[in-house]
Amino acid sequence: MRIVVSENEAGMRVDTLVARTLPHGSRRQAAEAIAAGQIRINERRCRKGAFAATGDVIDIAESAAAPPTVIPNSNLPVTVLYEDQALIAIDKPAGMPSYPLRADEINTAANFLMAYDARQAGVATALEAGLVHRLDTDTSGVLLAARTADAYAELRRQFRERSILKRYTALVQGIIEQGGEIVIPLEPSGKNSQRMRPARTPNDGRAALTIYRPLRRFAAHTLLEVEIVTGVMHQIRAHLGAIGHPVAADGLYGGLPLGGLTRHFLHATRLGIQHPLTHRALEINSPLPAELEAVLRSLEQVS
Repeated sequence: MRIVVSENEAGMRVDTLVARTLPHGSRRQAAEAIAAGQIRINERRCRKGAFAATGDVIDIAESAAAPPTVIPNSNLPVTVLYEDQALIAIDKPAGMPSYPLRADEINTAANFLMAYDARQAGVATALEAGLVHRLDTDTSGVLLAARTADAYAELRRQFRERSILKRYTALVQGIIEQGGEIVIPLEPSGKNSQRMRPARTPNDGRAALTIYRPLRRFAAHTLLEVEIVTGVMHQIRAHLGAIGHPVAADGLYGGLPLGGLTRHFLHATRLGIQHPLTHRALEINSPLPAELEAVLRSLEQVS
């Protein structure tokens, strides 16, 4: 694959130009190709951070242009909650990303799905293995993948139209006496930030609606059932932190450490969809993990 740099492209970084050319390309993928010697400028190896000039000839090796694939890994602690010919739902443990950001990652839910059924590779984008949504790395619970392109398109439509039931169990700091709604638009707290914050004005950010209901109260914590209608990154964690009740052990949003817990106390308990083939209602449930049950037992002893 070859790029001849035009006048309009002069002055751009080479990794940016390469990323625009690669299938499913990204700056990260382009940078890795440069580091591996797969990109040459005017027949010389490209250096990191290089800028292009008018008339430069950029050659991209075929190996760099090949779309990334997910490496199967069957040695992961993942339980299948439900499966049929159209979809598969798994119980993602805390500490496991939903899908890889690089082709060499092997410890994500997508790696498990590829080992469980290699056909997942052709359902959606190369690194997603059919996943139709994601959970934060330290959030456990129901994670859904499609097994066909048609099922993927239908499930993604349901997510876009907000017809999916998404319920979570969260332990938060402080006492909440009654249920309520949080309607606060959210935006990244800075450029390329991995933390969300309430939008600075009502017209900024993404619309987000979180509904919560107390299930159990302890001396200094409340166990909540949480439902999200929208699907903004870190929505539950950012919303609960914004009202002064951060998720327990969620340091990113103000949660304090709790009883040696090494992850935040947030679990995707229930996912309700319309089945893409039968069009009947289907609910998939995940029990609270043992480490979270242990935290609740310890809180009961001091309440």
